[in-house]
Amino acid sequence: FTKKGRTFLTTFAGSIGIIGIALILSLSTGFQNYIDQIQEDTLTSYPLTLTAETADTTSMLLSMVSESGGAKEEDVVKEQKFISSMITSIGKNDLSLFKEHLERNEKTVEELVSVVQYEYSVNPLIYTVNNKDKLTQLNPSTVLTSMGMGSSMSSMSPMSTAIFNEMLDDRETLESQYDVLSGRWPKEYNEVVLVLSEPNAMPDMLVYGLGLRDENELIDMMAKLMAGEKVEETSEAMSFTYEELMNLPLKLVNATDTYKYNADYNIYEDMTGDEAFMQKVYEEAVDIKIVGIVCANENTTSAVLSPGIAYTKELTQYVIEKASESEIVQKQKTKREVDVFSGKRFDDKSQEAGLDFQDMISVDTDMLSSAFGMEVTQEDIASMTEGYMTEISSSITTDTKTAEEALSNTLVTFTTDMLNGYIDANLIPMIHVASMKMSDVEQVVHSFMNLETTQQTLATLETDYVVPKATFQSMFTELLKGFLQGYIQMTAMDKEAEDLSTFLAKDTVPTIVASFVAQDMVGTTVEQMGAGMTEAVMQKNILSKVGELSAKLMTTMAESFQIDQSKIAGAFQFNMSEEELTRIMTTLSASKVEKTADTNLTELGYQDLNSPSSISLYFVDFEAKEAFIDFLDDYNKKMEKEDEEKVINYTDITGILMSSVKTIVDSVSYVLIAFVSISLVVSSIMIGIITYISVLERTKEIGVLRAIGASKKNISSIFNAETFIIGLFAGLLGIGITILLNIPINSIIHSLTDNTAINAVLPTNSAIILVVLSVILTLIGGLIPSKQAAKKDPVLALRSE
Repeated sequence: FTKKGRTFLTTFAGSIGIIGIALILSLSTGFQNYIDQIQEDTLTSYPLTLTAETADTTSMLLSMVSESGGAKEEDVVKEQKFISSMITSIGKNDLSLFKEHLERNEKTVEELVSVVQYEYSVNPLIYTVNNKDKLTQLNPSTVLTSMGMGSSMSSMSPMSTAIFNEMLDDRETLESQYDVLSGRWPKEYNEVVLVLSEPNAMPDMLVYGLGLRDENELIDMMAKLMAGEKVEETSEAMSFTYEELMNLPLKLVNATDTYKYNADYNIYEDMTGDEAFMQKVYEEAVDIKIVGIVCANENTTSAVLSPGIAYTKELTQYVIEKASESEIVQKQKTKREVDVFSGKRFDDKSQEAGLDFQDMISVDTDMLSSAFGMEVTQEDIASMTEGYMTEISSSITTDTKTAEEALSNTLVTFTTDMLNGYIDANLIPMIHVASMKMSDVEQVVHSFMNLETTQQTLATLETDYVVPKATFQSMFTELLKGFLQGYIQMTAMDKEAEDLSTFLAKDTVPTIVASFVAQDMVGTTVEQMGAGMTEAVMQKNILSKVGELSAKLMTTMAESFQIDQSKIAGAFQFNMSEEELTRIMTTLSASKVEKTADTNLTELGYQDLNSPSSISLYFVDFEAKEAFIDFLDDYNKKMEKEDEEKVINYTDITGILMSSVKTIVDSVSYVLIAFVSISLVVSSIMIGIITYISVLERTKEIGVLRAIGASKKNISSIFNAETFIIGLFAGLLGIGITILLNIPINSIIHSLTDNTAINAVLPTNSAIILVVLSVILTLIGGLIPSKQAAKKDPVLALRSE
């Protein structure tokens, strides 16, 4: 090669390593910037939430990993205590004490936190008159419950089923994220806004949830689907003006007004099923006004409000204040050891209903006397019906435990079999797991529910509990769908993907299933269904026994007397209507969910404002969040010394996920940089070799320079200057090529990911450091050859050719 050729080759070789490292740094920086942007968005959408009840999920997951390893003994199967670890890790946070701590350190908190949101387990009871002029409860929503899905869906489904939600108490953030399409933001406690996902569209679930469509249409479609019939859409899509939506007749009903005191049994009856009673309550209720319609603007990547109705914290406080003034709440607060609904003590575990058959039926002895043509006394009736009355009374029960256990066991079996079956059919051999997408859920559940073994189990439940198989099928279908959708939503790594997916492994199935069935919402659904099953069986038994009793009386008496059978039948009359009997039985039933004075007060719409159910903290920035975590840890250290039960347990899931992603990106970047750095070492060696060749070829030139007075240092400087220039140009060339390559790289990234937020960019500091690194490495590569050139004897150098 010529000298120019060698110089170009050396410069290009040096730039290759720089280009590789610069490209990796550009991509890494692009991903880091994208992650940082996501982190900033999560500050408003995903605050740090401290809940009254908490579980150490991090420790549980770590225990699963640690117990899976270790030495294994042959022919020994060791129990892995995942469920017990999860249950024992569940504890309570004293949020009332921590609330006081936040208020005492108000100045510090204000510097770090933009909004502190105290949340309570109180749900405003909202009613409306739907499009069929029927009084309908909108909140808590009854749409899914009416379809047999249960309220548990709201916690498991990725699409929130709650129509009414308390809005963030930060008007500045709301106004920056949302455009007001009509009206204004709320100012009074009874003013709300309608949140739309798009300016001119609203999902049908929201239409049903606001009473704009009759929910019976949805129930009928679900019934047909469960019966295997083809469901056709017969109604056209509805449209509404903003004015029509803002004039919806919404009313706030006090939960305490829906109960009526029964002096005979010293209980409070739930009257929500009595249309006449509820109509009167509705007419006297407070109007809820929709004063605005809002929609997230184009710049909002992670909105803080869910589609539906958003109300202010003042409405929650109003509900609590009104409840505190009621007689039933005052009774429960005064006698905290007694269940104000049933009149029993909370520690009374008796399953007896407190009902007697004599309370339910009356006997007209005069009519019986005229029927028999003789005097019939109560003693005569008792003698004739002795044993039968006892048998009928024994049929009266509110013990729903058997039915609930049957449902819970079936749910565990269904969930386990469905997951294991899916894993077996879709196992990825190399990693021994199966992948499930959100789009697969519908088909997976549908296929499982139509299996012969599944249908046989449903048929057995129908036979045992006199409830149609279609009802069981509907309930289990929606529970399983909601569970799978919620699990995928929670465990999916790529939250921005159009079709979320997750991995399933057989080892984790028992833990997943146990976590699912342990949810309060699932327990509530099982309890409600179990009560209905028990009531159906009891009604069947009572009616059959009463029929047998009447037939026996008529047969027995007919053998001895000439009687009027129609009078005998008319002599027995029920004292209670079916609705009254159902209400009293429901009130006296033993609940599967543990009841306390606090849970009763919450059901009545009351909660101590100093004892929130959760505290959501929205931070100024991510650095402020880290500083607050330190503030919280300092509080916990103090509590550990005073009382360990006062320690606040929390899981910063968002922080863990973000840090994990950043760690992965950093790790990959470091590994790639390490590989590419090899090219820099190789190029440095190449520079040294080429410089050495240059020294050999320029030996005579070195001799001439020495002869005219150049020192050894001058000779060394000449070659060092050349390597410096080569290193400088190699670095600049590498940086320039990298900047040009980032243009097509970004186009490819945007095309493949459909995300313009990710942009490969080379930081200025990194570019300068890479140029300096290139110069240093080339100087090191040329150092030895330049010293050899300086040491050459001038006489010998002049003689060389």
